[in-house]
Amino acid sequence: MSLQLLAKGAAGLCKPGLRSVVRRQHARHLRLNPASREWRPGLVRRILGLIDRHSRLSLALALAAYVAVTLGAALVPAPAWTPDPPDVEDYFRDLQTINLGLFGAQAALLGLVYPLVIGLVGLLFEARSSRGNRLQVYFRETEALAVGGMSLALLMLIGLQLIAFGVVPLNVGVAATLLNVGWFTANLSALGFFVIRSLDFMRPARRHALMKAFLANTAWSAELRDGMMADQWGNASAYGLLPAAGEDLAVVMPFDFGEVALRRDLKGRRVLSDVRLGALAAVLASRGPDCGVSFAPWPGIAYDGEVVLARAPTAALSRLERLLIRLAFRFSSPPRRESPPLTEEILRDAAADLLGLMEAGRFEEFQSLFWETIALHRLLYALAQGPTDPGNAPFNYAALKREDSRSYAREWARAYRDLVVRAGDHPQRDERFFESCAYIAAHVMREARKVAPPEATDALFNLPATLFRALVDGAARRQAEAAGAPPARGSLFTPAGSGAAEYRSVWLRFVGGWESLADTISPESEASWETLQAAWPSISRHLHDSALRIAQAAKAGERQAIGWSVDMMLKWRRKILLGWNTGHGYALVRPIVTAGLLRKPWEEVAAVGLARLDEPAKRAEVFEAVVENAWLDSQVVLACSLIGLMGEAGATGRIEDGPAEAAGALFRNQSFDPSASYHPREPALSPGTILHAVLRVVGAGERFEEGYGQEIGALAEEIDRLEGPNYISARIYSWSGEADVEGQAGLQTLLLAAAMPSPSGRRRGAGVEIGEDLKRLLLPRDDRTRRRLLEHLAAMRKAAEDLPAKRVAEVVATLRADACTPAQATLLMGEVVRTLEACQAEIEAVRLSEITRAVIDPARLAAIAEAAGRTAFSKAEGAFPVPLIGEVRFVHDDLSSYRYRFLTQKARYTQPPMEEPVSNELEWWEGTLREFAAAAAFRELIKGAAPVRRAPRSAASYWRALKEAVAAVRDAGEDPIIVRGGRAEPAWLAGWHYDFDGKKRPPDLRIEQVEGRGPGYDFDLNGTPVYSSPWTGAATWVLGRETLRVLDVQKFQSGQPVAVTFEPDTADVWKGRVVAAFAIRMDRGTGPSWRIAHPRPKAR
Repeated sequence: MSLQLLAKGAAGLCKPGLRSVVRRQHARHLRLNPASREWRPGLVRRILGLIDRHSRLSLALALAAYVAVTLGAALVPAPAWTPDPPDVEDYFRDLQTINLGLFGAQAALLGLVYPLVIGLVGLLFEARSSRGNRLQVYFRETEALAVGGMSLALLMLIGLQLIAFGVVPLNVGVAATLLNVGWFTANLSALGFFVIRSLDFMRPARRHALMKAFLANTAWSAELRDGMMADQWGNASAYGLLPAAGEDLAVVMPFDFGEVALRRDLKGRRVLSDVRLGALAAVLASRGPDCGVSFAPWPGIAYDGEVVLARAPTAALSRLERLLIRLAFRFSSPPRRESPPLTEEILRDAAADLLGLMEAGRFEEFQSLFWETIALHRLLYALAQGPTDPGNAPFNYAALKREDSRSYAREWARAYRDLVVRAGDHPQRDERFFESCAYIAAHVMREARKVAPPEATDALFNLPATLFRALVDGAARRQAEAAGAPPARGSLFTPAGSGAAEYRSVWLRFVGGWESLADTISPESEASWETLQAAWPSISRHLHDSALRIAQAAKAGERQAIGWSVDMMLKWRRKILLGWNTGHGYALVRPIVTAGLLRKPWEEVAAVGLARLDEPAKRAEVFEAVVENAWLDSQVVLACSLIGLMGEAGATGRIEDGPAEAAGALFRNQSFDPSASYHPREPALSPGTILHAVLRVVGAGERFEEGYGQEIGALAEEIDRLEGPNYISARIYSWSGEADVEGQAGLQTLLLAAAMPSPSGRRRGAGVEIGEDLKRLLLPRDDRTRRRLLEHLAAMRKAAEDLPAKRVAEVVATLRADACTPAQATLLMGEVVRTLEACQAEIEAVRLSEITRAVIDPARLAAIAEAAGRTAFSKAEGAFPVPLIGEVRFVHDDLSSYRYRFLTQKARYTQPPMEEPVSNELEWWEGTLREFAAAAAFRELIKGAAPVRRAPRSAASYWRALKEAVAAVRDAGEDPIIVRGGRAEPAWLAGWHYDFDGKKRPPDLRIEQVEGRGPGYDFDLNGTPVYSSPWTGAATWVLGRETLRVLDVQKFQSGQPVAVTFEPDTADVWKGRVVAAFAIRMDRGTGPSWRIAHPRPKAR
């Protein structure tokens, strides 16, 4: 094994490592990415970049060229046209003049152009708030260092040559001069490139192009390479680079604090530059899948001193394994060159410049730089788009998480944070600045969504969220300054004082930006099903955030924020589907359509049978129904959460706070922007809509299940988290998690009661009719969902009966903006209870019909039979007396039958199951039948016996009879055993054993424990083992081991020693008995047996 590991490890060390894998992947990405190809540098820029990156090598190659050319010139014979000796000095003077001219020209250009251009660039950036990264971009894109280094190197070489010109042969001087002229010509070209690029950098339009080139060729290229390195190493087992470590693929765990198996002491600062994956794979493969070995070093982290290489908690590493792991990790010195700025730093610098221009009120410059920044952000998404491989979904590296668990896209969005917060906190400035900030997400999304999937663009939604929070927090701060005290949590207020008018105006611009984002992510009605599937995650996030804005505004209590956020929510569906003309899909069974269908291919969706008529469902109709139902369901969850946040009612009988204001406006379909033409005509929250939404979300999946139910239900939990995490001693404690859709049963009954027609007739409308649509929701195909719906309806019904009428009246009056007495509230709740009872009756009627016709699952009974017979008749694992029986034989004869009946729920055994089975059912049957079969075997043993009978009346007589029986069995040449009905039988023996009830042991009685006696063993009584078995007939039996000769066990047609059937209960269709049957026969020996009866307990 060691030789095999040595061979594989040595081969692995010779193979390309992690750096080669990343290099190929990185080169492939840059080669196939359209944006990278568009901004690929030209030939001159690439040559100068090579010289800059490898300056020492370039200088060495130049010196080698000089040495080779001059040495060759010295060794080659002089040609015939060379001058005569008297004229040689003139030629030397001419060569010196030429080189002096080159030296002066190069020095003049270097001394004149560089300070002038760099000074102009410094003056250009003098007013900027972030010059460091911009200057680095300038130096990189102009290749100033390479051009300057080439000029200085030429000056140095010419200076050294001038000293030696008088002593070297003429041929050598001519050759060196020609090289100098060539180098000077190259320097002029490089200097021209530098000057042109510098002038471009001073022109705004051209500077923007240079910034894009720097992003594509330098900043993003380096960042992508580091990200790929970390991703490939962190997911090495998932990508197949390393073998998987058991079920957990993670064999790279840099922050695990397990037992250290291998360390290495590094001299000075070092970074992980490469990993020989073949050697590590050989080590992991040799130790097996459950070895538990993990590796700790991480690329990009600077290590100094002792570093942990590997951890192996299960077994220590061998010397060879330690050597291979040590050789597999390659550390090197950190790069000396300054790393290029990160992409988010460039965006952050641009945002900082925008902030400075906004503070100065220079909108024209702000707008120009704003569009340049948006273009840079769009370019980053284009650069991050990975190549499309057949069979794989497109991936955008913007969604790749770095070592700090933050994605690139998130950091790009965070770059605007200071700008956005400042714009929202001070809306009294020029509203055009605020409008630009409100549209950032929409502008970037418009181009990014064309190349990036939703998980990469999801971070853009954080920008409007930050702006909204800044607006609301700024209003609360100004209100506190005006009033002298901060407003109470949830109390209503309207900002007043300076900036109030501008504050009201910027809300319209915020709404415009948010709705523009909705326009951007909304697909066309003629789009393909795949396009609609790709669009849904962004639409779902937009809906989720729209609802969350209402809750944030409600908790803050600011009236305008509440009004505008509710108005956006009410108009959301029409805005997303603006321009769609599907006929509203009336031919579709709309209530059962959820976003879960978008996870399936269209062929499966079309087969569901969503159309009411014979015509097949259309893609656009299905998507429209998905959007509408998600919108309705979110409103119901949101309204319930707001009801839960409401405070106490005032003197008017209504609740007056932020949550009450928001819930009432949402419930009453209250428009805050009457000028908009697409406000819904009717309130969305009717009784039927509310009940449909509750059933749809609860029926879509249990909590913590990925699916539509969790997608919508997460809104309730996030609203509950708006207060922020609980900080105790600098630790964050998680929330209880009780705020979910299933936990809103009481709140849902309150909302349903408010939507019911008023008993006084003031609120008209229909109640809830148990029609076909509602039945489709109440009666899904799988019974598990029906049971979940029944449980939730029962919880709602109980809540409806327990809620105080006074609280119901307060909530109803608040939502309706109308009076409601406790008596009227009681009537409304009664109607709710009747509706819930009708819904329960529908489900229970169908379940009753199905349980009556249900078929018992034979596979379940077969599994029980296998488990029940697994150890029942095993000499190795059976209960007493089976291990003591001389032989256990399995036969096909008809033997004495025994049955074990267990009363249970029939629904657990139907096919498909109508109730969840018990988790440890098979283990229970195995243990139960093990004891039952053993007891039956002992009963078979004593059933045909003709024992010597004794019936003692006292402890002394019992002891004498017991000694007599043991002696008789032993005298017959057999090994005696004592068997009683249980450890408490008889009372005399139990008292002697446990020394209680004042029962003193006889002086000749000795009790001891002996190991290895097997199951059922209690103790040894004067050297005779005592066992317990339940079917002894209220007596102590004494017999020889040899009596337990042969046990015959019948094998049934299934091949199992146990046959399991199900007997329905004639009195209750929901119940039945699981019957486990087996048949045995005991062939006992001829030795004596004694039966010592126990006294009957005295009647009380």
